[in-house]
Amino acid sequence: MLHIYLNNKRIIKYLIFTFCILLILHLAITSSIYVFDSDHKFVTRSFKLFNFDEEQNIPSFFNSILFIICAVLFFINGNASPRKTMKTWHLMGFIFIFLSLDEACSFHEILTKIPDYFNFKRTGIFYFFWIVPYGIASLLLLFFLIPFIKQMPKRIRSLFIISAIIYVTGAVVVESISGIEFEKNKKSLLFQIFVTTEESCEMLGLILAIYTSFLNLNINIKSIMIKLPEPVLSLKEK
Repeated sequence: MLHIYLNNKRIIKYLIFTFCILLILHLAITSSIYVFDSDHKFVTRSFKLFNFDEEQNIPSFFNSILFIICAVLFFINGNASPRKTMKTWHLMGFIFIFLSLDEACSFHEILTKIPDYFNFKRTGIFYFFWIVPYGIASLLLLFFLIPFIKQMPKRIRSLFIISAIIYVTGAVVVESISGIEFEKNKKSLLFQIFVTTEESCEMLGLILAIYTSFLNLNINIKSIMIKLPEPVLSLKEK
């Protein structure tokens, strides 16, 4: 059997390290354009590659990976939980798979254009209109999950709530405020500050959710071992 060891703490350290590198690159490239007014071809190309506000780039891909890791851990937690909570864990897993695809393919951007078809002017905190249906869906999901959250151990429950607050603060609250500035001047430095705060909250919230999911499996387990069958090679005799 082929053994693969996954060290929980090491995975979290790698995720935090990756976030820090992406944040540094984002700040460096953004500063070059907005502070030092650089229009060098390398800087402008790097901006699209590392800027947190751009879609389908490296930070967006990293965010998508975080959602997938969360989803996998939710499924594992479900399989290791009693039957009455297993379905809820699995539901959360499917939701996070959808959010991962949304992050990679930007489905929510389609929702932003819906008011335009009804001649409804998007303005102020509703400029990025997708936060309305997503915000409503988040509230409905919260009410549905209240009994599920209550039965969690106190530490696990607190960490999951904190991770959700961090993520929603960035994805909904900061995003809605940034819409006001984007409407005034989408190329302003203040808007980039909002973008940095928003995306950082989202990534850190997901990393904390991953950490908490590991804890929920077993606080005393330091690593997870995956066994894969070794490939059987057959040699044909001539």
